[in-house]
Amino acid sequence: MGSLQDVETGPDSRAVELVFDLIEVSTHTEVAMRSLKLLTFFISIALLASCSRAPVADESAEKITTPTVKTGEIVVAGYEAPDEPTSEPVADDPAVATADSFREKPISPQAWARLHMVALQSGSPAWKETIEELQIVGDGFTVEHLKRVKTDKLTDEGRELLSSCLWTITERVNSEDEQTSAEMVLPRLERAAYCDLTCNPLETVLVQWTLSKLRSQVKLPHVRARLEQIARDYKPEPAASDSEQDAELMFGAMSDRVPLYVSRILREPTR
Repeated sequence: MGSLQDVETGPDSRAVELVFDLIEVSTHTEVAMRSLKLLTFFISIALLASCSRAPVADESAEKITTPTVKTGEIVVAGYEAPDEPTSEPVADDPAVATADSFREKPISPQAWARLHMVALQSGSPAWKETIEELQIVGDGFTVEHLKRVKTDKLTDEGRELLSSCLWTITERVNSEDEQTSAEMVLPRLERAAYCDLTCNPLETVLVQWTLSKLRSQVKLPHVRARLEQIARDYKPEPAASDSEQDAELMFGAMSDRVPLYVSRILREPTR
C-alpha cells in the first residue's frame, strides 16, 4: 500500500488539479469575454453620441483662399463670377429664381445639405435634377461648392446646365438686399449647425463660410436685429419631411448650437 504522500501526488490527484486549473482558466476567459463585449458596446454608444456632442467646427482650419469680389453693394466673400451661359435664362422659366421665389421655397437643412453632396457626383442619375434644384435654392456657398464639380466628366449639356446654374445664383447673390439677407440669417445658421452636428463632410467649410458671411452683414440693422432675436428666443422647427432622428436633433442639440454661433458673430463681428 502506498503512503499518504503517494496518494496526494499520484496521477489521479494531478488529474484533479488539472481539471480545476482548466475550470479556473475557463471562468476567467468567460469573464474576460463578457467584459470585452461590454466594452465594445459602450465604445459603440460613445461613437454614436460623439457627433451630437461635437464641438463647433474649428474656424482656424484651412480656409478657402479665393479672392473677395465686390459686386454692387454686396461683398461676396471668396467668389469669382462664373462665365455667363451661352443663352440667358428666360424670365418666366421656373428654373430662374428671383429673390422672391428664393424666399418662398423652403427647404430643410438636411435636404439642402443632401443636394450639395449629390451635386459633386456628376455621374449620378439625380445630378441634373439636383443642379436644377440648386439653381433655385442655392446661395453664395453653393457657387463656391459647385466649383468643385469635375467638368471634364460632363457632357456639353451638363456643362451648359452648370454654367446656367452658377450664373443664376450669382445674379441672385449680387442683388440680395438687406431684407433678404435678414430673412436668410436663420436658414444659413441652421444649415451650418445641422452639418456641424451630424459630422457632414460640409461641416468645416460651411461653418466658416456662414460665420464669415454673417459677420460681414452684422452692421446691417435688419440683420443685426434678426441675430439678436435668434439669440433671445430661438426655437427650431423641423420640417414635416424630417426623419424622427433629424427632428430630435433639431429640437435638441441645435437649440444650443445656433445661439452659440450667433453669440460668436455678435461678440467678434470683424474677425
